[in-house]
Amino acid sequence: MAIKINRTYLDIWNEYISLEKDFRNILENIPLVDEHLNVWSLKIGDILIVLGSVMDSYLKFAIRDSVFNQSVPGITHIRSKDEPNMCDYREVFENYYNLSAKYVYVRLMGRRIQPFANWAHNKAPNWWEAYQRVKHDRFANKKEATINNLLNGMVGLFLLNVMHIPSRIVLLRLNLWNTYWGTHPGGEHLE
Repeated sequence: MAIKINRTYLDIWNEYISLEKDFRNILENIPLVDEHLNVWSLKIGDILIVLGSVMDSYLKFAIRDSVFNQSVPGITHIRSKDEPNMCDYREVFENYYNLSAKYVYVRLMGRRIQPFANWAHNKAPNWWEAYQRVKHDRFANKKEATINNLLNGMVGLFLLNVMHIPSRIVLLRLNLWNTYWGTHPGGEHLE
């Protein structure tokens, strides 16, 4: 019997893997160490813009999932918006998953990263704000396209993929769990 999976979540994961490969290529020349976190480049900007677009598409798609139907106040109103924004996504995902408290342990740096920590203060993540500035005025804001912002955005997309139940199911069923950055979202060992 064939296993039925949500093809969109598989597509999103494949986009994540492609972005991860692009980021790893950057890291072949610029090691992922504290003194390089503020390094910026137009190439990092290219990856950040694609990452932000994938993230926005992911969130816009995922808020339609039935897991939120009974547990997120105002979900019908948020779903009715033509252009939901990061505040809307925060209302849904923070309410359901408490993402501001979740982290991923990044082995290369030996530290935890909490890409949605700002949600605890009703603010957009710093990496998301940087993406928005680069997207809207790429050349004036090119120095926002840093390794740190890209790293936090990548960790954010990874975290969403492994925390959001419908996408987690796809990853587990297809045995796609391992990634370059880590395997312990939110401090949980998920198998």
